[in-house]
Amino acid sequence: MQVDAILAGPAATSYTWTFGDGTSETRPASSLPATTHTYTAPGTYTVTFTASGPGGCSVTDKKELTVDACCPEATAITVTLGTCIPGTAGSTDMQPVTLAAQTRGSGIAGYSWDFGDGTTLPPPSQASPPPHDYSAPGTYTATVTVIATDPTCPPTMASTTLTVAACTTPPPPPPTMGGGCLCVLLLVLAMSLIALSSAGIFAWACGGFLNVILLSAASTMFLLGLFLLILWAFLCGRFICPALVLLVNVFASLAAALGVLALVLFLLGLVTCAIGALIIGGLFAAISIALIGAGKSVGCIP
Repeated sequence: MQVDAILAGPAATSYTWTFGDGTSETRPASSLPATTHTYTAPGTYTVTFTASGPGGCSVTDKKELTVDACCPEATAITVTLGTCIPGTAGSTDMQPVTLAAQTRGSGIAGYSWDFGDGTTLPPPSQASPPPHDYSAPGTYTATVTVIATDPTCPPTMASTTLTVAACTTPPPPPPTMGGGCLCVLLLVLAMSLIALSSAGIFAWACGGFLNVILLSAASTMFLLGLFLLILWAFLCGRFICPALVLLVNVFASLAAALGVLALVLFLLGLVTCAIGALIIGGLFAAISIALIGAGKSVGCIP
C-alpha cells in the first residue's frame, strides 16, 4: 500500500511514518513525503506521519485506514487435448486431456477439480493435475476451485467447456499397385473356378449322377475356387469392404434363386436336375456364410 503526505510551510528535515502495526520508517527530507508499506494481515490501522523541521519543531497527522486481504482468484482454465498413441487406440480409448488453472493473487492453499464426468480431485491438488482420461466421448464442463491460505478469503471458481473425441485406429493403407493386381487376379480365378464347378455339378446331376470323373473335377475346382475366394477376402477384403459385402449378398441371393429353380425343375419332371440345383444352392449358401466369417475377421462386417 502506498501512502502520501501533503506539506505546507518551511522545508522539513526528515519524515517519520508509523504504520500502526508496530513498524515505522524515518526518511530524509531529500526524499518525497511518500512511502510504500506491506501489511502482513488485513485489518484497520492508524497511520501517523510526522514531519520534523529545523529547531526541533514538528507537525503530526494521523489517518485510519482499512487493509483488505489480497485474496487469490481463479480466472480461467486452459485445456490441452493430447494425441492418441499409434497402435493403442481402440473403441474405449479417449483423447487424454490436460487442464491447468490460471490464477491471480497469492496465498493459494490448494485446488479442487471437478472434471464434469463425476470425477473429482479434492484439495490440496495442483494447478495442473495429471492428464485426465474421460471414459466416453462428449462435451464436459470442468471446474477448478481455488482455496486461499487466509480463511477470510472466499473460494473462487473458474469453469471451461471441452469436447473429448474417441481415439480411432487409422484405416489400413490401400494396397499397392502390385497388391491390387493380385487381389483382382485372386477374385477372377476364384469366381471362374466356382462358376465352372457349378456348371460341372449341374451337368453331372442332370446326367443321372453317372459321370464320376466330371463330379471329381467339379468338386476339385469348387474347393480350389472357395479357397482362393476366402484368401481374397482375408488379403484384400479389408481394403474394399463394399465388394466383400456385395459378394455375401450375391451368393445368398443365388442360393435362394437356385432353390426356386429346383422347385421349377422338379415340377417339370427333371428331378435329377432339380437335385443338382439344390446342391449348387447349398454350396452358394456355404460360400456366403464363409464370406461373412471372413468379413467379421477383417472388420468389414460387424
